[in-house]
Amino acid sequence: MILTRLKELDKGLIKVDGVDISTLGLNDLRKKITIIPQNPFIFSTTVKKNLDPFDENDEARLWEVLEDV
Repeated sequence: MILTRLKELDKGLIKVDGVDISTLGLNDLRKKITIIPQNPFIFSTTVKKNLDPFDENDEARLWEVLEDV
């Protein structure tokens, strides 16, 4: 929760690649960081939307990535 700033720190700071996350806008932070939970889950939407929630890639690119994994 703190890493994605759903809850702000009371003291101290968190740096990712040397950048204090409190200096980033919430949209920028949440768009550029990914958290992989230990318990798998899927949002109740399409598989495409789960793989590319911001619609930044075309379907061919998504298939390419799926084939790689």
